[in-house]
Amino acid sequence: MDDKWLGFLVSFGFLFSIMALLFYFVYAKYSSKHLKKASASMIDRDEDYRKLLENFTRLQQELKAGQEKLLAEQFQINRRVTSIEKVLKEVD
Repeated sequence: MDDKWLGFLVSFGFLFSIMALLFYFVYAKYSSKHLKKASASMIDRDEDYRKLLENFTRLQQELKAGQEKLLAEQFQINRRVTSIEKVLKEVD
């Protein structure tokens, strides 16, 4: 009777090992698919952030150029106002 139980336990252990390996391979395949999807979405997200950063940098450069232009115009206006004030003082 012990030999029958031993055979049964060995068979059950072998079957359990096969099932565990099968489960592991299915899980590993699912995990790799999931990681590939996650990796692809991260790459897409990084690409979106890169584009956003490029747009932001371009906008920042445009704003800086606009501010420099306004500053130059303000300087010219101040010069003109000063010269007009001089002329008005001379006329008085």
